[in-house]
Amino acid sequence: MPSAARWVRALDTRRLGSYLYLGVCDRRPPRPVEGSLFEDACFRLLGFPKAVCPDNPFIRGARLDGSGVASMAGEELILATVLAIILVLVILRAAVKVVREYERLVIFRLGRLLSQPKGPGLTVIIPIFDRRVLIDLRTVAFDVPRQRVVSRDNVSVEVDAVVYYRVYDPLKAVTEVQNYVMATNLLAQTTLRDVLGQVELDELLSKREELSKRIQVLLDISTEPWGIKVQAVTLRDVSMAEGEFQAAEKMREAAMLYGSAPSAMRLRELQTLTEIAREKNMIVVTNTTAAGDITGEVASLTAALARKGDKKE
Repeated sequence: MPSAARWVRALDTRRLGSYLYLGVCDRRPPRPVEGSLFEDACFRLLGFPKAVCPDNPFIRGARLDGSGVASMAGEELILATVLAIILVLVILRAAVKVVREYERLVIFRLGRLLSQPKGPGLTVIIPIFDRRVLIDLRTVAFDVPRQRVVSRDNVSVEVDAVVYYRVYDPLKAVTEVQNYVMATNLLAQTTLRDVLGQVELDELLSKREELSKRIQVLLDISTEPWGIKVQAVTLRDVSMAEGEFQAAEKMREAAMLYGSAPSAMRLRELQTLTEIAREKNMIVVTNTTAAGDITGEVASLTAALARKGDKKE
């Protein structure tokens, strides 16, 4: 034992304390034998109380007893249960869908269309494998933007209309056209201009219901392959275009000017006859009372224009 005593005295105090705690606790049996010479020498030298090794020391090289293993296993079980519950909730949220009474759910499973749409009520799909498209079956009221139409008698008018339609076949609405809402709206604008451009202004103003029915029938035929039913078309407003108003205003101002100066009206009439006389293959018949005077004036104007042309040459 003298060699052991010399070895103990040579150790540093801190290192010795660490050695006692780690070494004594890590050795098996876990506790040194009471009254051993090595233990007595160490504690007499340092003045420490006798070390008592903990039952479950969390230090490097420590071994867990049965209670420690059970505690850690319980924590891992709780964590796994929480993760499993979260995963189940995520899957249920992706798989379960509530479809309203006025909606239908079109489902593609691995890219293939299912034969029947689902709904209304609670529907279940397979996440990752299914892609769903929700279709609204309610009637849509589409306000056609103001359209500028040139009638058959070359009068520009602006027309406002409303189109009412709904989806009656959700499968066709998804598979036959890329965007059935946009396609129906654009087709309504085009059909409106085509139909109204074939009638005169008087017919457009007096036969609105008949024209609306014609537009509705044409739209319904065109949108039937898309699963769309056009229920009604209403021509809400028909008004003169801005350019027509400006032209009418100019004509009114000119008429007032000619009325205040009859000679100006006479000169305008002669100018018109002169322009007509340039066409040698036309015969102008007038019912003016002063036919001789008009003929002489026209002749003089023609001669003046001819002299003017000779001077330019």
